[in-house]
Amino acid sequence: MDDSQPKQTVDQAELDQLRAQARLLSQAKDRQRALYQHTPAMLHCCGFLGRLVNISDRWLERLGYQRHEVLGRAESDFFTEESQRRYEQARRGGLKNGGPLNDLPLTMVCKDGALVQVLLSAVADEPLPGETEGWLAVMHDITRQVEAEKALAVSEVRFKELVESIREVFWVRDPQSGRLEYISPAAEEIFGLSLQDMYDHPLSVLELVLPADRPALERALADHRVRGTDTEVEFRFQHPRGPVRWIRERAVCVRGPEGRAVRVLGVSEDATERKQAQMAQAKSQEKFSLVFKNSPVLMAITSLEDGVLLDTNDFFTELTGYTRGEVLGRTPTEVGLWTDGHRRKEALRLIKEQGSLRDFEIQYTTKSGEARYALWSAQPFELEGRRCLISAIRDISRHRITEAALRQANAALELAQRAARLGYWSLDPQSKEVYWSAAMFEIMGQDPARGVPSYERHQEFIHPEDWTRFETLLWRSAETGGPFDQVIRVTLPGDATRHIHCWALCRPARPGGPQLLFGLVQDITESVEA
Repeated sequence: MDDSQPKQTVDQAELDQLRAQARLLSQAKDRQRALYQHTPAMLHCCGFLGRLVNISDRWLERLGYQRHEVLGRAESDFFTEESQRRYEQARRGGLKNGGPLNDLPLTMVCKDGALVQVLLSAVADEPLPGETEGWLAVMHDITRQVEAEKALAVSEVRFKELVESIREVFWVRDPQSGRLEYISPAAEEIFGLSLQDMYDHPLSVLELVLPADRPALERALADHRVRGTDTEVEFRFQHPRGPVRWIRERAVCVRGPEGRAVRVLGVSEDATERKQAQMAQAKSQEKFSLVFKNSPVLMAITSLEDGVLLDTNDFFTELTGYTRGEVLGRTPTEVGLWTDGHRRKEALRLIKEQGSLRDFEIQYTTKSGEARYALWSAQPFELEGRRCLISAIRDISRHRITEAALRQANAALELAQRAARLGYWSLDPQSKEVYWSAAMFEIMGQDPARGVPSYERHQEFIHPEDWTRFETLLWRSAETGGPFDQVIRVTLPGDATRHIHCWALCRPARPGGPQLLFGLVQDITESVEA
């Protein structure tokens, strides 16, 4: 018994030591497992037949699975078909031959069907006795990087399509060396030089700028280089295969960390048509100003909103007596030109409804107090962002006086015709359109309310025995141009008869115009029956 006691003590100590080592090994494995599972990297281990035996929490979190949904499944179940083929081919050539896999691009499928782009690296795990071979894999999530690269590629394609399709030239230049880093294909059309020539000789464009405009472009280049300021310049350029062109160039400087311009982005465009249009507009404005100033018609420009006079021509002063200094900045009402403010309101209403005004009769008062008459025409337009009205006012005072005199003369003539029992008529032989003076209705016994009788209706009141001869002589006069002279009988309502003496001559209504018959009639009943 005494000999066995030390041996039992030694066995117990060894056993305790083995137990302690086992506990330490278990604790180490637990720490290793915890470290493995909680690492921020996407890790997994594969064992027999490529089955997943361990997965990191980050792996599960990124793909959206629970651990029990993954363990025991084939590693390739989580790859797309294309990635499965690529991975299997790479694994046969690498892991199965003892070598590692490095940064193999693959696409994994999340639980919700989303795709994750990864770079997979793997190394074979040396099996312990009794264990099957396996491998350890780590994956780097590059989804955002791949998406960014795709977006960048799409952006580059769109940028290329844009700069190669627009008429403007897009270019990038080093401000210090002047070297072109990029210039779009449109440059060949605008500048008439090959892209290679412009890359090889960046100043080739400057050499073709007209000498008078070259300093402006040189100053812009200096501003980029020295001060890093944005510029906009226009210059004339002698196209190698055509006429001189106007070029408009805008440039923006990109500054580095030190605030110095490291790159210049610019756009050049052919501004020839625009410059020609501007010059044509300037000439047109000059012509308009000349016509406006020297027009023999009173002209004025006013604000459409409040009617303030903005400009007048020389004839305005001549006709109204007011100088430009006396009226500009004031309304016609304030000046005293308008005698009826309601007419202006009516005119503005018509302009608003119809878009313009044509021959609107107005009355105005000159500086001397004389009341005059005019026809007002006006057209709205925009001047320097302001809605305005340009007016042409034609004085008709003399015409109104002439009209009044003519009305008086016509009235006197009408009285004379009535006293002499004379009437005036005309006939268009082609259309048979008839005109009668007022006295004709009384002489011929017709009702003015029915209007001038047509040629055919004349047969109703001209005596039947006289009608045939009347018509024959009348048309003979129209054909030959000879005079017409005949006495006819006219039957009045109630069967009374009048004797009418008719005269006519065939004359053109205007020089070179159609022939018309102009005639007179006189009631000679009293002399015939006496």
